[in-house]
Amino acid sequence: MTKDFSLQIPKLSPRLTMVADMVPICERIVDIGTDHAFIPIYLIAKNCCSFAIASDIRKGPAAIAKSNVDAYQMEDQIKVVVGDGLGQIQATMEDCVVIAGMGGYEISSILKKDIIRAKAIVLQPQKSFKELRMFLSNEGYEINSESIAKEKDRYYLGMSVTYTGIAYEMTQLELEVGPCILRDKPLHFNNYLDQCKRRLEKQVIGDASIQDIINRLVEFENQR
Repeated sequence: MTKDFSLQIPKLSPRLTMVADMVPICERIVDIGTDHAFIPIYLIAKNCCSFAIASDIRKGPAAIAKSNVDAYQMEDQIKVVVGDGLGQIQATMEDCVVIAGMGGYEISSILKKDIIRAKAIVLQPQKSFKELRMFLSNEGYEINSESIAKEKDRYYLGMSVTYTGIAYEMTQLELEVGPCILRDKPLHFNNYLDQCKRRLEKQVIGDASIQDIINRLVEFENQR
């Protein structure tokens, strides 16, 4: 019997909607740090993939994820596992790996354990953006696209990367703001620049070199 998901697609927050929208059509989603498993449930319902793994390091969130998967009758398509990062999960070029809602250092730690070769790796860091971009460029993860989502009074960043194994360099401005954001000027671009500038202004007291980056951001503002 074919399941009708049309009436039961979960409503995602703007942040999670941005993440889901960055996932390409693929065979399988591997959602690391899944929490409530809403992204896998949403993507299965939208026919973005045929199977998903929802992984969380903590038993409590994994139990909530399993409860949600069962409630949406997707237990045959979404496997919930308790584990640290990819663990025993072997990603392939038919997969999309999602790592959302963590700090940049945490995401870097997951990516550092094993080279992830996948169709796409969608990341949504909550902080330490510069440090994450430095890691990605040093380790050969190419940043293909970046998006911005507004949720309440905060702007969130999403990025899609793939592993090439070729290290590259970014300017200080690209490290702080994002190379694809500066290039593509996505939705909420101006507001995100304001948020970046405010964040940097809090750091400039301890690092005078940051003033140069702030000046560049002011130049972008003057071009609006």
